Amino acid sequence: MQNVAIIVLHFGNMQETILCLASLKKLSAKTKHSIFVVDNGTKNIIKKELQKIFPSVRVIINKKNLGFSEGNNKAIAKALKQKFSHILLLNNDTIVKKNLLEKLLFIFNKPTVGIAGCTIVYENRKNDIWFNGGYLNRFFSFTKHKDMGKSSNILSGKIKETDFITGAAMMVKREVFTKIGLLPKEYFLYWEDVDFCYAAQQMGFSIKILEEPLVMHKVSASSGIKGSNTLSPLRAYYYAKNPFIFIKKFKRPFLLGIIGQLAAALFYLKKTQNKNAFFKYLKGFIEGLKILFT
Repeated sequence: MQNVAIIVLHFGNMQETILCLASLKKLSAKTKHSIFVVDNGTKNIIKKELQKIFPSVRVIINKKNLGFSEGNNKAIAKALKQKFSHILLLNNDTIVKKNLLEKLLFIFNKPTVGIAGCTIVYENRKNDIWFNGGYLNRFFSFTKHKDMGKSSNILSGKIKETDFITGAAMMVKREVFTKIGLLPKEYFLYWEDVDFCYAAQQMGFSIKILEEPLVMHKVSASSGIKGSNTLSPLRAYYYAKNPFIFIKKFKRPFLLGIIGQLAAALFYLKKTQNKNAFFKYLKGFIEGLKILFT
């Protein structure tokens, strides 16, 4: 029986989380599901007050910010023990359509599918695509969101193969976790979704995306400038550092990986928010190189 655990990782604005939960409250009742909210060290979720508004929500409190993977893993572990068939990871700054679960679960009709997602559009520009599948260059180890900024009019409505699904809205079949483990904790923030999807593919699972906009994303509401892809100091640091962790972990070509990151730096440094973000990117890049050669 299909039973979905929806995990919302809360870090930042409480109002964003409440709006996300309000959209989840409207989900179709056709699919059995439960909602977990993880306070990832913010200490601004008052469990009793949240459950007054959303009585069925299960709240998990982390004493400190454990990062994206470890924060989610606390809830994932509980969901696996409770035998949920699928787990949906969802950013707290997203708004979902009421048929999201049915649409995503349909993708898993093929038994080889391990991870699935859908097109995500900007919350403040609902006709503009933020994510329509992820591309990973396996030689140069850089990634990109397909069709970012393009009109949603190009969407086919079809299910297609993709390299990775963003952790902002990713549904995972329980068998993936039982075979490869929980989300990788090496990254703290960013690239964990790429790593997890790549590891799943190595185990024979396929990654699929439905080209249909079922999720709206406020983009960087907790780590940058809301509605923008500009790199805050926090994002810049991990964007620069974490690809090197991936390269070393999966034994990707070192020299090609470095060339790929140098090329990526030319792109990302132009998108830094300020001087602090610029130098944080450089710091992350240097620390990434150290990781690669130690």
